[in-house]
Amino acid sequence: MIRNQRQRKSLQTLQINADDDLLTSKMVHQKEEMKVKEIMQNEKIVATEKENVRAIRTTRQKTKKTTSKEEPKPVVPKKQKTEAKKVGTRSKTKRDKVVVDLHQPKINSVLSPLSLKSTAIDNDMTNGKLEESPAVQENKVETTILQPECSTSTTNDSVITLLTGSTAPESYWRDLAEQRQIALDETLHENELLQDQLAVLEAENSQLKSLLKEAEQLASIVKGMID
Repeated sequence: MIRNQRQRKSLQTLQINADDDLLTSKMVHQKEEMKVKEIMQNEKIVATEKENVRAIRTTRQKTKKTTSKEEPKPVVPKKQKTEAKKVGTRSKTKRDKVVVDLHQPKINSVLSPLSLKSTAIDNDMTNGKLEESPAVQENKVETTILQPECSTSTTNDSVITLLTGSTAPESYWRDLAEQRQIALDETLHENELLQDQLAVLEAENSQLKSLLKEAEQLASIVKGMID
């Protein structure tokens, strides 16, 4: 009888221990499931934050492109346009004259030097004036080709006033201010992007630290159960 009672007590204790183990295992399993759910939620939050940052970048890039397209083009004054056209027409007329003189047929070059001399003397006698030989005319054409064209090297009035004047024109300062404003906007935009990236990385770092702590706690619980 005593043995049977002892066996029953040992069986009861074993059942109680088994029930306790099941309860603890269920609790641990529930805790693990809760932690996994929290991890998934944190990952979703991080992904949404990244998507928001990307959307902000794309919108800012689009606004930059539209603003760069809408920038006004520099207006050229009418005086400079007319002066440039005049210089171009003058240089074209001079070149056309030289080309016409060079492309004229040289008929007198076929004749002998004696016939050239006789024709020159006859012409001088009839007209009472000395006419120039074709060799002299060719030399004149060559000299006209070698003469420098000073009209093409004219400078713009705006450049002269900017270099020689005591004060720069208003357009110069306006363009310089616009360029500096564009550079400042670009730097501010880059700074904002870097700040957004830093905030995302800090959030990820804090989440990873919390996950590491939870993993350490789970490891300690498992070690205690094994021991």
